Amino acid sequence: MLIFLQLFAMLCMPARSFNSNHTLVYYARDTSHIVYTTEPGHSNQVEIYPGEKREHDLEFLVKDMGGSLVLANSLQVVSLQKDLLGKGPDQIQIITEVSGSKKPHSGDGNFIRYKLHISAGKEVLPGDYTFWTTLDKDLTNPTRGWQFKVTVEVPRGSVKAVTVGPENYVPVYGGISTLTFWVSGQRGKDGVFRGSYEVSGLPFGVTASFDRPHFIASGSATFPKALLTLLVPEDLKAGDYDFQVSLSDGKSSASGTGTITIDTRRWKTSN
Repeated sequence: MLIFLQLFAMLCMPARSFNSNHTLVYYARDTSHIVYTTEPGHSNQVEIYPGEKREHDLEFLVKDMGGSLVLANSLQVVSLQKDLLGKGPDQIQIITEVSGSKKPHSGDGNFIRYKLHISAGKEVLPGDYTFWTTLDKDLTNPTRGWQFKVTVEVPRGSVKAVTVGPENYVPVYGGISTLTFWVSGQRGKDGVFRGSYEVSGLPFGVTASFDRPHFIASGSATFPKALLTLLVPEDLKAGDYDFQVSLSDGKSSASGTGTITIDTRRWKTSN
């Protein structure tokens, strides 16, 4: 009965949150019965950019099968990396907050649901950082708790459009031809973009190659141009043949259309 009254009283209080380096307000009398689990439908990993704040991305449950759990407004957050936690420009700040609780059922134990507010300083180096949240007051064994990972990434760029220039000359039917096209991609969002070019829709027998099929462009840098070379067989009949060039980094992509023109007249230089 006492446990239930304590839970009820705490739930009626206004929601509060505490910085990760604050001590516990309430804690479990016996932590040997505590089980930490990821909230169903949620993850124990989150990605964040330097200077960014992420809220409510990670939720987890603290479950006490022994029935001795007392509601804690905040949990201790632990990192094995020295001086990583904090508000500094090269630190990661993590705040825990109660987002709900569940009164005991027969054999079900007490549940308390927590969510995390995470922010990374502008100077935090990219990488994977592992943390634990725990009700233990003894932090010598931080693996006793809920483990989660924060991945700090360099901002990811995107591509907005792809332009395919005209062929370098117009070949005539009946001869093997080597055509070249300048291809350029237009940046969307600033950030690191690891681009790869691909060609599709070519007529049968036409082969393609790029002088630079892959590139990396950081920040707001302009995407470098690539020279597309097509080898056209002698039996490709006169006419216009459209094909597509796509540029992608696996998440962001765009494509443009190029045209192969085979003429029945003698060769001529295009614009």
